[in-house]
This record gives sequence, C-alpha cells and structure tokens, in this order.
Amino acid sequence: TAVRRFYGWGISTLVLVYLLILAGSVVRSTGSGMGCPDWPRCFGQWIPPTDVSQLPADYATRFAIPGHVPEFNALKTWVEYVNRLLGALVGFAVLGTAATALPYWRSERVRVVAAFAAFVLVGFNGWLGSRVVATVLSPTLITVHMMAALAVVAALIVALARRDQSSAVLHERSPMLLTMAAFALAIVLVQVVLGTEVRGEVDAAAARLGEAQRGRWLDGVGGILASHRALPAALLLGYVALGMRLHQEKVWFELGQTFYACLSLALGNAALGFLLVSLGMPAWAQPLHLLGGTLLVGAHVLLLLQCLSLNTSSQANIVNVNSGTHARHA
Repeated sequence: TAVRRFYGWGISTLVLVYLLILAGSVVRSTGSGMGCPDWPRCFGQWIPPTDVSQLPADYATRFAIPGHVPEFNALKTWVEYVNRLLGALVGFAVLGTAATALPYWRSERVRVVAAFAAFVLVGFNGWLGSRVVATVLSPTLITVHMMAALAVVAALIVALARRDQSSAVLHERSPMLLTMAAFALAIVLVQVVLGTEVRGEVDAAAARLGEAQRGRWLDGVGGILASHRALPAALLLGYVALGMRLHQEKVWFELGQTFYACLSLALGNAALGFLLVSLGMPAWAQPLHLLGGTLLVGAHVLLLLQCLSLNTSSQANIVNVNSGTHARHA
C-alpha cells in the first residue's frame, strides 16, 4: 500500500509538472506573462476579473510597476492565472510525494532526498515566478525559471526510478557508457537553454513587429538560432554511437526502450522545430516544441540513471565468478 501510494503521488506530480511547463509555454506564446501585474494576487484579487468594469478606474496606475503599465485583457489574465493555479496544485502534489517517500528512509534514502529536493525546488521556482513578474519578464530570469523546472523533473525521476537488481548483477558498469549518456544529456540541456534564448529574441521581435508579422519574428535572430538548429545533428550522431555502445556492452535489453524513447522524442521535436520555421512560427507549435524538449530531458535523465544502476566492475566480476562456479558445480 505504501509503495502504491508513493508511486501514485509521484507519477501524478510528474505529470502535473509537465502540464505546468506546457501551461507556462502557452503563457509565453500568447504574450500573457504580464496578464496579472501583481503576485500572488491578480489585479489585487484572488479570483481575477473577467471584465474591465470589475476593476477600479485607476487600475492602470494602481498596479503599475517600473517598466510596465498594465492593460487589462481578460484572456491573457486568465491564461496567466490558470498557470498560477496549476503551480499551486503542483506544490501540494510534490508535498504529498515527499511525505509518502518517508517510509523509504531506511532502505532507499536517495529516493527520499530526491523527493524533498523536488519540494524545495518547486518552492524556489514559485518564488522565481514572482520575480519574473516583478522584473517585467526578465529574459535571464525566464531562463533560470525554465532550468529550475527541469531540475524538478530530474529530482522526481530520480525519486521514482526503480533499480532492477536482477539485471544489475549481470552487467558491469561501463565508464564509457556513462560518459556517453551524460554527454548526450548535456547536449540536450544546452539545446533547451539555447531554445529559451531564441524564444527571448522572438518575444522581442513579436513586441516590435506585432502579431500580423509573425512570419518575420525569426528574421533578426542570428547566431543563437543557428546553434540551436545545428545541435540536433550532433545529437543524432551521438545516438548512433550510443546505440552501438549499448549493443557492444550487451545492455540493449535493459536500456533499449529508454534509448528509443530519447531518439523518438529528439526526432519529433526536431520536426516541430522545422515546422516552426517553415510555417512562420504558428502559435500551436511553440508550446509543443518546448514540451517535447522537456520530455527529452526527462528521458535522458532516466537513461543516465539506468546506466548508473548497473553494478560496479568489482561487484559484477564477483557475481560473474560466483555464477561460473555454480555453473561448473551444476
């Protein structure tokens, strides 16, 4: 019962975190980041208005902050407010995950530490969200906000990952395989950071050119976009080498499914990126592209954990020797 309770809370929390990341991307793609000019309330209310008539006549000056004079837009206000509500729900869910992890303290302490780390990171990211509003969508803070969300994902995956002892004793932990898996994860993280920076440039172009010229938003984005578009090719070469290594190490049965998940997500997200450019930055593709990138990070974190779950060389050799001895006696 305790195991089911923990995994029920943990998996639900991970799904909610991904939904929150998707909601945050919708906020950004619709230009709703300042839909609520104050925090944690929205226009001074816990339940925001649906019409400007519900606001005081001087709301533009009352809720003005340096660098931003609010202009009420019901759609943008509620898009941002739903994002905040989802963030609060994630906070309660991750608290439940941390609480239900406590029975593992004696047997799997790393699981408990990771669950509580996720709880702390969610709180930190909530505070970062307030600073993003206070600084009128600072591009640097938006990037940090995104990376903190990925840290929450990673912590939850560490907490939820099972170690398969039956397969671990059969294979030695390969330093090369670990290095390749870590390098692939690093490439994906750099890709996400570059994508966030590209998005900052796109936001600036959108503010300058307007919605009517959406197809020109990428015209002024230079070297960052070129790097962002070049990395998938390097990642694909890394997948070829990593796949060959999995066969060489004879761990395809243990790691192959996660490897295919990484490869499929990378190809799908590259296709979404191509559509973004070729179709003139359609609004529907932007949130999906970001969600795909964060799912790819999670898959690579899991792949790295599975590599780490293999036994060290000395442990595996002892098991292999013992297995051979038992086989000879049989």
